[in-house]
Amino acid sequence: MLRKVDPLAAVEVYCKFPVSEEPTFDDAYIFGEIVLILFKMEKFDHPKLAGNMIQLGRIMGIGEFQLHL
Repeated sequence: MLRKVDPLAAVEVYCKFPVSEEPTFDDAYIFGEIVLILFKMEKFDHPKLAGNMIQLGRIMGIGEFQLHL
């Protein structure tokens, strides 16, 4: 619900979710949502984008970015 009304607030909520020391596919969902929201908003310079892209890439590989875009 928050994603439609205030996407950046949704990013902040997603960033508060706990992540395990060894991120799993479940964690990748959160990283992917953050990346997807920021990409759709064209916030390519957002401070949370790079770190979440790296985490998503470590879990899912490069191909994951092509699937969502």
